[in-house]
Amino acid sequence: MGVLKEMSVPMNRARSILKDVFGFEAFWPLQEKVIAHILEKKDALVVMPTGGGIRLMPDS
Repeated sequence: MGVLKEMSVPMNRARSILKDVFGFEAFWPLQEKVIAHILEKKDALVVMPTGGGIRLMPDS
């Protein structure tokens, strides 16, 4: 439960930013997976189709 609780705080913050800055209520499924992966401080290489929500993905 410790890891799940630790992860919920950054994801809740990410969802708050998504709503406050971009005006969206929820991430698309792949977006949320990528963001959760990055918040765990893991590297990621993501290939998404045009219109797949890549604009919201961090590039650092």
